[in-house]
Amino acid sequence: MMVRRSTVRLVTIGQSPRGDIMSVLGRYMPEDVEAVEVGLLDDVDPRGLADLAPRPGEEVLVTRLRDGREVRLGKERITPRLLDLLEETDRAGAEVVVLLCTEVLLPPGGPPLGTEVPDRRPRALLIQPGLILAAVVRSVASGRSLGVLVPAPEQTESARERWAGAGRSLEVQAASPYGGPEALEAAAAALARAGPDLVVMDCMGFGPEHKRIVQSTARCPVVLAASLVGRTMAELLS
Repeated sequence: MMVRRSTVRLVTIGQSPRGDIMSVLGRYMPEDVEAVEVGLLDDVDPRGLADLAPRPGEEVLVTRLRDGREVRLGKERITPRLLDLLEETDRAGAEVVVLLCTEVLLPPGGPPLGTEVPDRRPRALLIQPGLILAAVVRSVASGRSLGVLVPAPEQTESARERWAGAGRSLEVQAASPYGGPEALEAAAAALARAGPDLVVMDCMGFGPEHKRIVQSTARCPVVLAASLVGRTMAELLS
């Protein structure tokens, strides 16, 4: 008798596949689990990308295209598309859905889906990295100096608001995971000057190679969102 494999669906706000993120998540993926990637921008042409760009005053999200290029999106502009994509993803079937973005875009547990059954919750368990990251970091950062790294300068103010009160003091710097190492090294040096007890890398695009740079410069524990999410995903799938 064939045993049905479990499925995890991984939803990026950019284009799939995300080999950079999967190189981290794959370390924790159980062997009997099928991983299916899908991207919010998979079928979006250049004109469509322009329509999703952030407008003045709109919160900025940073992601990657299939060819490795960085792209910036408006949070309010992509949210309706994301809800539609999650509806399709949930109906396709999976035990777990992972949203590959640390911005908290949806209510905990996932949004109500569909109109046939009012307030129907997703069948799959939805992992929102931002909720997990905040819970873990806030549980250990109280009374300590916290450093936060985000992908874009436009995100530093919202990051200060999001991480306010998490520690005794807060230093936020920006460097894209999709550029060269120079900006990351400069941001790490600025974080180091603030003397953090802990640094959180607040983007799923940051990988182990970025963590090594920050850790060697700041000389303190560094929390990598992707590995934290990978461990959570594995726990739910095992």
